[in-house]
Amino acid sequence: MTPRSGTPKFRKLDFFDKAVDGVRDTSLIGAFISTASLGIMALLFMSELWAYLRVDTVSHMSINAIHEDRETTLFLHATFPFVMCSEIQVEIENLRGGKGATIQGTPTIEARAPNREELKILRRINSLRNIKANQGSCTLKGEITIARVGGMLHLKIYNFERAGDRTLDHYIHDLSFGPPIPDVTNPLKEVYVDAPQDTARVAYTLKAIPTSITTRYGRTTRSFQYSALSEYETISALATIKDKRHGPGVHFAYDFSPVGVVRREKSTGFFQFFTSSCAIIGGVFTTSGLLVGFIQNVRRTAKKD
Repeated sequence: MTPRSGTPKFRKLDFFDKAVDGVRDTSLIGAFISTASLGIMALLFMSELWAYLRVDTVSHMSINAIHEDRETTLFLHATFPFVMCSEIQVEIENLRGGKGATIQGTPTIEARAPNREELKILRRINSLRNIKANQGSCTLKGEITIARVGGMLHLKIYNFERAGDRTLDHYIHDLSFGPPIPDVTNPLKEVYVDAPQDTARVAYTLKAIPTSITTRYGRTTRSFQYSALSEYETISALATIKDKRHGPGVHFAYDFSPVGVVRREKSTGFFQFFTSSCAIIGGVFTTSGLLVGFIQNVRRTAKKD
């Protein structure tokens, strides 16, 4: 058996067969180069596909008005394990340039007993493992329309007494301004606050930053992300404050930054991906054909000599 006839099946992979006396002739070297070419094409194509699917995000700061609306929404979802709904009053307060305050009616926030899913979340916390549905807990959930000026959200607790397990512990399922932002997690999301034993007031300071995100498909989402700081005040410290707005409870003071964040997603266009893929296939095929032709000519010349 000659070497030429020893691998007939592998020779069929030769994409660069030559016409010899009117007959298409395949060679072992051509099959090797064809197989290697297929591997190179696949590797380069996968690299081009990865570049097409990859999304790069470009961010920059802007002092321009990202949001044209003068109002936005504030969404709150929180549970108080040891406070009844009848003892909580929700108030929204807008501060206009430091010239006083106005109370904007009754916020559209529902006060109810925690549902089964919310109790399941609370029971994952060690100190609340034995909490019961009829224990006297309260869940607040709803959305408020607020003006884009500094303000305060008060969750006032009346008849507050330090007795037994009565504390200001609370679980914040979510607190957000505007619609949700993809790939951005708010600092007050799924957070349990275990207030110290002598705490009568928990105060949060929120700084909302306008954010605009444009996806690779041209869809733009305008919302807010924010930073959060918290502090606790004891009963004795609270007694020295004359301002009745700062009574027992949980209070959120928020303000809006004049500087916003603009994010744009960039990626390779489909036609660029298609053109590059065709160039890869044509370029590798042509180069391999030239290489096979060169080797065949060298071998033919060597045999004549």
